[in-house]
Amino acid sequence: MKLNYEFNKELLSITEKVNEEDIEFSIVFKNVKLAEKLEKVHQYFDLNEIHTDALFFTNKDGSNQIIVKKDFYEDFILQLFKQQLLERLKWE
Repeated sequence: MKLNYEFNKELLSITEKVNEEDIEFSIVFKNVKLAEKLEKVHQYFDLNEIHTDALFFTNKDGSNQIIVKKDFYEDFILQLFKQQLLERLKWE
């Protein structure tokens, strides 16, 4: 089963690129205040004992690159949902 999600395209864009061992997300906010919610997701992953589960980068243009190990994909998506960056989740 795959976890699919929906988000408000007027507020942000999210793209995924699947690599061998991880998934690379690009997140661009159209509302700068939403970046604070992504920071809370970042803090969640920083507080656990695994330091390479999700790596967060902010680019000069303000876009965000997050590299998530495949084992933590669902955790990452659930944290985005918890912070209301996603509107809907569905197992398919």
